[in-house]
Amino acid sequence: MNSPATSSVAAKEQCAHCGLDCPDNGIALDGAAFCCEGCRIVYQMLAENDLDSYYCAAPTDGSPGNRAAAEIDPGDFDYLEDESLLARLLDFRSDTLAIARLNIPGIHCASCVWLLENLHKLDPGVLQSEVNFMRKELLLRFDPRRSSLRAVVELLHKIAYPPDIRLAAARSAEPPKTPRIEWLRLGVAGFCFGNIMLFSFPEYLAGAQGLSGEFGQLFAWLNLALSLPVLLFSAAPFFRSALTGLRGGNVNIDVPIALGIVVLFLRSLVDIAVLGAPGFLDSMAALVFLLLLGRMFQRKTYDRLAFDRDYAAYFPLSVRIETTEGRTTTRSLDQLEVGDIIVVRNGELIPADALLLSDSAALDYSFVTGESAAQHSAKNDLVYAGGRLTGSPARFQTIKPVSQSYLTDLWNNGIFADEKHAGFSDLTNRFSKYFTFGVVVVAAAAGLYWALAAGDWSAAADAVTASLIVACPCALALAAPFTFGTSLGLLARRGLYVKNSETLELLAATSAIVFDKTGTLTSAEPAQLRYHGLECTVQEAAMTLNTAQASNHPLSRGIVSVLREQVDADDLSAVGDAIIDEVAGKGLRADFYSGHQVLIGAAEWLREQGADMSGELPTRESAAHIAVDGRYMGAFVQKNYLRRGIRAMLEKLRGAFNIYLLSGDTPQQEADFVNMLSGAFGGKQHLRFGRSPQDKLEFLDELERGGATTLMLGDGLNDAGALRRSTVGVAVVENNAAFTPASDAILEARALAGLPQFLQYARRGLGIVKLSILLSLLYNVVGLTLAVQGLLSPLVSAVLMPLSSITVIVFSTLSARLLAPREVKQ
Repeated sequence: MNSPATSSVAAKEQCAHCGLDCPDNGIALDGAAFCCEGCRIVYQMLAENDLDSYYCAAPTDGSPGNRAAAEIDPGDFDYLEDESLLARLLDFRSDTLAIARLNIPGIHCASCVWLLENLHKLDPGVLQSEVNFMRKELLLRFDPRRSSLRAVVELLHKIAYPPDIRLAAARSAEPPKTPRIEWLRLGVAGFCFGNIMLFSFPEYLAGAQGLSGEFGQLFAWLNLALSLPVLLFSAAPFFRSALTGLRGGNVNIDVPIALGIVVLFLRSLVDIAVLGAPGFLDSMAALVFLLLLGRMFQRKTYDRLAFDRDYAAYFPLSVRIETTEGRTTTRSLDQLEVGDIIVVRNGELIPADALLLSDSAALDYSFVTGESAAQHSAKNDLVYAGGRLTGSPARFQTIKPVSQSYLTDLWNNGIFADEKHAGFSDLTNRFSKYFTFGVVVVAAAAGLYWALAAGDWSAAADAVTASLIVACPCALALAAPFTFGTSLGLLARRGLYVKNSETLELLAATSAIVFDKTGTLTSAEPAQLRYHGLECTVQEAAMTLNTAQASNHPLSRGIVSVLREQVDADDLSAVGDAIIDEVAGKGLRADFYSGHQVLIGAAEWLREQGADMSGELPTRESAAHIAVDGRYMGAFVQKNYLRRGIRAMLEKLRGAFNIYLLSGDTPQQEADFVNMLSGAFGGKQHLRFGRSPQDKLEFLDELERGGATTLMLGDGLNDAGALRRSTVGVAVVENNAAFTPASDAILEARALAGLPQFLQYARRGLGIVKLSILLSLLYNVVGLTLAVQGLLSPLVSAVLMPLSSITVIVFSTLSARLLAPREVKQ
């Protein structure tokens, strides 16, 4: 839209942006009036960037945001140029990407969300802006070469959405608090409802003949006065939501509610002012109060579920802390404090923003940015939560509190999503939309019948009002979130941490299950490892220990446990640092600064690296071969011991699913395992050995092309590609610090034997949702049938509407708890 020159406004009008009265000397632009230059600038900015439809999506309480653009002083945001402050405010920063989370208190409607998620049109440096409406939070990704946090904050002030910037930027680990205005609305509705009922008692006691004379009129007009705050203040959210939905072409649940409230009020107004009757203002006040009470209950319950997911030990990470004595100990993530020194190994996540204490480190920020290129950091550099260490172990000192909710958000980031979509939740939401439209049609038809065919206008008003109020698709939309939300929490307590409810739906649809062997079905306990080979010097053992410490592979962890008893801290320190590379599925290579080299891995890979493998130890078991300075030393051999309960688990799964084993083991190692488990897997044809990571991907593709919904279980490190390629990828972990965003769920190794119960529970969860929807539909069919016949009063309908939602919530939550799988016994 091209903007002409501005001119003065002759008469007082409302500002086209903020809705306030314009002064006599206000400003005009394109026929629109503005109260100040700030509002005009915002309006013109939106128009020039084709964002003027913002005003069409706005609520109808006078303006989109009902507030003027803030006046900005050029020096107001100088503090956002301070590098030390930016380090505390930004979640992540590189040369090409910066991420910040800003609290925007002014977010309150659909137009707010729409505008804030289109910031890239106002500032080309903004790459993505995403609103979390419940938290009133803006997730901002921008290119620091083209914009800055200061520029974005200034832009937000100009468009009247100033962020609330606080240095203690971590989200509070407390359940969300209900806004004060919602309590006020509920309080006003309750107060007016109580007093209207009080003034209506004489009418109730008078019976069928009613209360005549001046007292009847006095109480009726008092009730009318008390109903106005209920209509204009307490019921305002219903009207705003309904009108916003209609303007956007959406008939939402608030449309019939708003119509019911308006019908009750207008009918009562006519009764009192024209007919001298008492009206139905007690029903209207009761309706609004009960609806607000029901929504408060829903909100509180939903917030509690969201809080449990974000903060209540949901994210199963552990960290290694370096004590003041120089020893390391493991703690759960929620015990990590600012100032702690943590030791991170190859493949592990940085749990909180920290300073690098080691000389150097390579970090993969694909968990944060979606780009897998490693970034190299030097001593004292700032590193960000969510980065994954690649290469040698490193020491860090935390400078920010850990945020489990931030890590959970990262896990659910869209950059890790592919085509894994489950449509059940979306289906219920779409059905709710059409359901609401159908309710409006049924109510209109009932009104026309009673008014025109039966000639009873009073019954027509009752039928329309009761039909609009009693029908409630809320329960349809609530069934899936509350069932799956409860299920996610219960599964987490039993050792299975599922990313989101969509993953739970896909688990329920699983038809084929693929297992990795080492570290998944087999255990890597130190007692099961034996070293066979040449006798090592203390230095060689120390270098081997230093190398193995860099990996989270089950065999590497076993080697560390064995050698730690033989190598003291001084010997380990004496070998110095090394550059360590880990090749997935192959092994580890450590080049020490002292000139020595250590190789740990598969025999064939050691040979490829130039090691002299004469004297190679033949083994039919899983083994990690060792070479020092090109000389073959021997191997750590692991007996193929299955985890407890694996045979019984496989027998249960084989009856309901196609199950397969994919392993990288050599043909020599294959024979023992075939004899051990071919029966449990349903035959040798279900066991595939000598499979590379690429072979595993191709096998999963083959299964899915055949129509299978695949579940892959692996260690999360060597199998990261396969976990991502499968429909559902589950990382089986013994060390909770070894987490991969490629997985859709994390399963503690101790709980693996409970997999059949977990899958059964996921299917039962879908059954609970379907029963909840059936319960809701039954309620609506019965309620509408009675309402259109005039057998339900508006007041009874107002009681039944929130009661239906409460019933579904209680049914789904209790059912999910009662059917939960038992705790896995150790």
